[in-house]
Amino acid sequence: GHVEPPDSHMLLYAALGAVVLFFCVTTSPQAVARLLLHLAVWLPYHCGRHVASFLAPSFFWKSVQGEVVVLTGGAGGIGKLIATKFAAAGATLVLL
Repeated sequence: GHVEPPDSHMLLYAALGAVVLFFCVTTSPQAVARLLLHLAVWLPYHCGRHVASFLAPSFFWKSVQGEVVVLTGGAGGIGKLIATKFAAAGATLVLL
């Protein structure tokens, strides 16, 4: 099969991993705990945004202009990103 070359995001994640490892080895446990807390919030959001950008075109094969979309979990994370995509495509959103 066809194998894609690493994209800039994969290289960014590898570099981020190297920086985190260096940081964990050279700083205090409290600083490491703060860093891991920030990553626990930022990383799922960023990865979700990246995944949603690949999935979004398949969501919009049918026009949603003027349609009402009911979406659960739209307050944050991947749900928020999907809600943004639907709104940009002209849908009226009901977030639960």
